[in-house]
Amino acid sequence: MENNLPTQNTVSTPTTPPAPTGSNNSSTGIPKVAIIGLAIASLIVYSALVIAGVELFKADKSAKNQASVATTQVSETSASSLAGTLGIDGAPPPGSVVTIMARRSGENTFKPVVTGITPLDGATWAWNDAGKGVAYEVQAQVKVNGTNIGTSPILTVVAPATSEVLNVNITPPPVTPAPTTTPGPTPTPILSSISGTFNLNGYIPSGTTITVQARQVGTTSFSTIQANLPAVDNSSWAWTNAVQNASYEVQAVMSGSYGTSQVITVTAPATNEVLTINSTAQPPAPTVTGVSGTINLNGNIPTGSYITLGSRVTGTTNFNQVATNISATNGVAWSWNNAQAGTSYDFQAYLWVNGQPASQSQILTVEAPATGEILTINAQTQASAPNGNTLSVSCNSNPGNGFQATINFNLNNALQNAQQYWLTVGTTGGGSQIVNNVLTPSNPSQQQSYTTSPSLSQGQTYYAQYAYSTCANCNTFSSFSTSIPFTCN
Repeated sequence: MENNLPTQNTVSTPTTPPAPTGSNNSSTGIPKVAIIGLAIASLIVYSALVIAGVELFKADKSAKNQASVATTQVSETSASSLAGTLGIDGAPPPGSVVTIMARRSGENTFKPVVTGITPLDGATWAWNDAGKGVAYEVQAQVKVNGTNIGTSPILTVVAPATSEVLNVNITPPPVTPAPTTTPGPTPTPILSSISGTFNLNGYIPSGTTITVQARQVGTTSFSTIQANLPAVDNSSWAWTNAVQNASYEVQAVMSGSYGTSQVITVTAPATNEVLTINSTAQPPAPTVTGVSGTINLNGNIPTGSYITLGSRVTGTTNFNQVATNISATNGVAWSWNNAQAGTSYDFQAYLWVNGQPASQSQILTVEAPATGEILTINAQTQASAPNGNTLSVSCNSNPGNGFQATINFNLNNALQNAQQYWLTVGTTGGGSQIVNNVLTPSNPSQQQSYTTSPSLSQGQTYYAQYAYSTCANCNTFSSFSTSIPFTCN
């Protein structure tokens, strides 16, 4: 990913408070007798301290060790929360319960953090012992009599966070029929429903309709379950002839070959299922329109932080800043009203902390116009910057279009817990006019290398810097390293 968003640099240098002023405690005119008395008293106290010195030292050392352990425990379990709702598809058998499982991002083993939740669609869950600013992977498991009958996809989120949805498709264990010598009638299937809404993006010609199709998981052909529905954003759809606890793949098709939604897999009964279509229809004349939505902001956000928004036409390289100074609050609205109807755009939101880019959202691709689009930023507690001596730059030969430079970073394998890297090259210190890439290497704990395109000018001074993230999916990075200047000749 490359973009041309402006980089802002703010350096804050803490000041050392002045030493307190006052008397130098020198004195004159104290009677000699008083001085002798003080000396004798001091000798008595010193003797007592010498006798108990070893024990005092041991006790002090023990107290310091205990304080260190206690501090670590507090930082690991500092009061913060992850909370949200459950999306339950299917009919859970009696006695089913939901357990919320969590693990730190990068760890291998899940642990139960909330237990005993009744598996109801829309039920709430909350874990109040998460570490503030820590990235977690969270999932919901539904069990009956110890058997797992449904697991949600893994959700990566940074605490604190609210309104996080864990969706589970229930697959009840098969029921073994009681032995009988006389075959009975085939049980009548219990009918159920699957319903939801349409999320329609892009230009929609008048008279356009939508057909909803479904097929049972394991079969190959889709069948129409609803037809001739008006193509209206946020309108509803429903199918009432699904079989309870059967799993289906569902999709929506727009007339005029203007687009097909993603295929969703759900178990009946199910509600609130969203089918998204990005229309490829083009307006008869160029039309300026808007794209809008909200930002799901998770994590410990320092005071004074703000969010900027970048956009680019899908298929191009550079993001352009289209909104700035967006309030860094969960659920804040964003919008851009200079889009061309019928054009596909990529959007990304950036969180700035202390004047530095700290986290970014996923890249969202939509056709304009569009509403209700969600950008998610997981703002993990920012790690310290990598050391400047772990970065080096060398210029390669000029093949004719300009010089190339090879940037080597994480020299000497200095960062062992990195998962991603953010590398920038600019024409100013901290700038990103030339390179602004997030890299996810297969060997993140090893030394990394990146070669620019052959576009660098002879004699021009450029600046390289990098940051790192300790989680693979949260898009939260450390402060940047020192900018290293280099010139190709």
